[in-house]
Formats: sequence, structure tokens, C-alpha cells
Amino acid sequence: MLEALKEQKALETLKKAAVISATHDAGHEFQRPGCHEGTRVAVLERLMHWLVGNFEPEAVFLWLYGDAGAGKSSIGQSFAVKCAQERRLLASFFFWRNEPQRSSHIILVATLIYQVVTIVPALRTLVAAVIDRDPFILGKHLRVQIISLLVEPINELISTPDFDPSSIPTLILVDGLDECSTKINQVSILMSFAQALPQCRHPLKILIASRPEVEIMATFNCSSLICLSTRIALSASFDSDDDIEKFLVDTFDTIRSGHPISAYIPASWPKRGVIRKLVERTSGQFIFASTIGKYISDPDQKPVEQLDIIMALRPAPINANMPYTELNALYTYVLSCVPTNKIETALDILTFIMVVRPILGTLFPSERSLPTVRSHHRALLFLLSLEPGDPSFYLANLSSVLKIHGGGYHPNIQISHASLRDFLLDPRRSQRFYCNPQRIFTRMLGICLECLTTDGLFRIKIIQATWLTSFLILSAPCKLAVSYDSGESLCRLWVLVWLLERVELTPKLQSQLMKISLPKLWDSHRQPCGNREDYHFLSHALALLVLVEQKV
Repeated sequence: MLEALKEQKALETLKKAAVISATHDAGHEFQRPGCHEGTRVAVLERLMHWLVGNFEPEAVFLWLYGDAGAGKSSIGQSFAVKCAQERRLLASFFFWRNEPQRSSHIILVATLIYQVVTIVPALRTLVAAVIDRDPFILGKHLRVQIISLLVEPINELISTPDFDPSSIPTLILVDGLDECSTKINQVSILMSFAQALPQCRHPLKILIASRPEVEIMATFNCSSLICLSTRIALSASFDSDDDIEKFLVDTFDTIRSGHPISAYIPASWPKRGVIRKLVERTSGQFIFASTIGKYISDPDQKPVEQLDIIMALRPAPINANMPYTELNALYTYVLSCVPTNKIETALDILTFIMVVRPILGTLFPSERSLPTVRSHHRALLFLLSLEPGDPSFYLANLSSVLKIHGGGYHPNIQISHASLRDFLLDPRRSQRFYCNPQRIFTRMLGICLECLTTDGLFRIKIIQATWLTSFLILSAPCKLAVSYDSGESLCRLWVLVWLLERVELTPKLQSQLMKISLPKLWDSHRQPCGNREDYHFLSHALALLVLVEQKV
């Protein structure tokens, strides 16, 4: 009787320490969606092959990683449900940043073990005995908890005569590791399992799903984990575009048949090609598809008008629900992970990538070679006064939304999601993370004005800023009428006009602008040119002087 009371008390302690909302079968209030029916089939099959030993059979860990919004949690939920139905799931835990308990590592083991003793009742007495002997076990280091409450009880149980080890499921699933409170704790979780699970005589396997954050990737690459693990990247190889298209097709079918005003929705809606355009805009993000699906399906709104807002065919009504609320929250969270001492420079780098680099990349053919990744990167360093390696340093926390190809001094940095660009360049959505093109244009104007010598002549350090000269040529409206060399000073003049139209002047810029005079500009232009170029030069010079007069 006394032993039964002790066991009951110990299990009650375990239950109080666990968080039910973090499990795959949490109640309706906390239930997370799984994959849309008929989608993510290939990746779910790969996960099952790993679990049953048909894929990387020696791997204890499988790391499922992908960009923000790629659908990792939905895949994890669907896989957990399937494995639970087949009695393959031992325990699950879904981290979530917006719920304090679910973002803490402290209750991870307690939540997992509570599920373990529920699924394998034979372990209750053994686990309860550990808690009874050491009431503080749930507050100790994660590795100690895992060994004491999971590994050793399982080892003892399977050594019992006549016990069937196959009655113990093998899968432990931990989703959203990157949403655990701190990066130190994320690494601690991985290392604790890596040190503990090899001691278990039962073939336990653990599935970790997360974004490819720097610390998590570095931990999986360390010697103690790389030999125990395999990994799956959620990428185009798993036909995410096809899955997203199927999801959108089914969503529109449901709207046409079940929306309150479905009788007034044309059978031909949406028009041909719209779904394909939406798929292209998702960049493989299921969260984007899910967000627009919910927005268009809103029973209190007109689906046709909601789709027009998404396609930018009509403005959103004032005070109406914004179409990208979930996506905005995701990107805001990702950017908030950048340390405060890095965020301003990180946003400047992103602005360069989105605003300036596309212009450089579309230069028309000329006698000189087109800008390359190397020249783009040099332009970035020059414009933002950075050292080699600085861009990767400042963007390290954004690996889930960026792709950085190549290393060394000239990495090629790409934004993974088209929707991130839309977010960053819309101040209503990005707010404090708004990438203001005016900031980078102001820097460019400052560089141009610093090229004015003391006598007001407009000269530029070509070796340091060939990218700027290229920009000027591209920007000049007369670029098709002038050659690179003969139109160079004309184009330099044009860029001053172009930039002045787009910036707010600082006192320093105002002072520099006061140096400009038409005669000196004309002197700097002296070269063999045709009348048409002279006309263009004078017109731009006058436009520049008018702008200076207005702004200074």
C-alpha cells in the first residue's frame, strides 16, 4: 500500500511538471494542423523509411530542416499522428516561442517521460522509483534526466525475463528546436540526447525538426553527433510546388462549393494562371499558401475581392484585416533574433541586395564585362564601409530566410523567399524592420558628393567604385545614345539628379551640394561629344541646379 502511494505521488509530480499543450495529441485549443491530404507524401515516406531502418539504419538522429515557413511542424504533426496510430511513437514535444512553457527546455524531459509511462505502463514503477529516490531529478541537467528517467528504466525493463522489447515504441519527436528559449539550451538538448541515447539497449530514434540556425547546424556537424545522425532538407526535391498547387486548388474548390456566397462565385474562378502565379510567389513556403488560403476563405468577406487584394488588383479596405498577418509574425520573429548591435547593418545589407544589386545585375551588354558576384560584393563592402566577411557575420542569424552560396571573400547572398522582399519593403508590415531604400540612396549620394573636388569638379575614384559608374550608366535616360566612355561624366551628373529626387538631405549633404556650379560642371564635361550629348548634359545640369535650389 505504501509503495503504491509513493508511486502515485511520484507520478503526480511528473504530471505537474509536464506540459500537455506541447504534445502531438494536445486538446483542440492547442491542436496544430498536419499536412494537407495528399501532400508531403515523399518526405513522410522518407521519414518512415528511416524509422523502420530502410534509410540510414545506423542513424539514431534524423534532422529535418528547412527555411522558415517550409511546413516542418505540419510534417512533424502528421508523422507523429501516423506513428502513434501504428504504435511507433514513444513521445513528442513541439516547441513554440509564443507560449513561455513550450519555449523552455526545463519541462522537455518531464513532458516526454510522462508520455513514455503512459504508452508503456510497465515503466511507471521504475520511473516513479527514480523520482521517489531523488525528488529533485526533474531540475537536474538534461543529460542526467534522460539517463535516469528514460535510458536506465528501459534498460532494466527489457532485461526482465519474458518481457517483449517490441512493445516499446522507438520514436521520440522534437519539433521547433530553434524556438527553444536560448541557443545554449538548443545545443544542450542535442548534446544531452547524443550522450545519453547510445547507452540505451533499446533502438530508440529521435527526429529533430528545426530551421537551419547556425548553432544547431554546427552541433549536428560536430564529431559526437555527425556519426549518429542523418539529415533531410526540405527543398524543391520534395516537389513542394506541386504540393502547394494541390493545396491551393483544393482550397478554391472548397470556397466555390462551401462559402456562404458560393452561389455567386463563377465556376471559372480563379482565372487561368492565377494559381500558378500564387505558387511562384510562395517560394516553397507552405505558410504563405496557408495564409492566403485563410484570407481568401474568410466567411465574412467576398472571396473574389479577397483574391484581388492578394494579387494587388485592388487595395485592401482601410481598417480591414491584413492578408499576411501570420507571415508578418513569422518574419518579425526571425528578424528579432538578430542581436540589436547587428540589426541596422543587417537591414542595410538586405536593402542593398533588394534595391541596388538587381540594377547592377541587369546592365545591358557593353564593351566592359557585366558585373559579377565578386563586383557586386565589392560594391556592397564599399557602400556600407564593411570588411570582407562582415556581411556573413551580420546575417548569420537569418540563415532560415537567406541562402549564402560560396565562402571566402565574395559570398553570393540570396533571399530565399519572394515574400520576404515584399515584407521588408512595406513599412506597414515590417515596421521597425523596414528596409528603407532612401537610406541606401542617401549613402550613394554622399559618395557622389564626396567625389566633388574643392573646386567643384565632379570626379570619381574609378578603381574603388566602378559599380557606381555602371549604376550611373544604367540610370541615364540617354544610355542608348552614348558610349560608356563618352557618356561617363553625363551619367555621373544624371545620377545626382536621380538620387536627389529620392532622398531627404542631411546638413552635411546640403553643405556638399552648395559646391555645385554649372560652369564648373561644364568644364568637367569637356570632351569630344555630339550636340545631343551636350543637350542632355545641359538639361540634367539645369535639373540638378533646380533640385539643389529646392532642397538646400
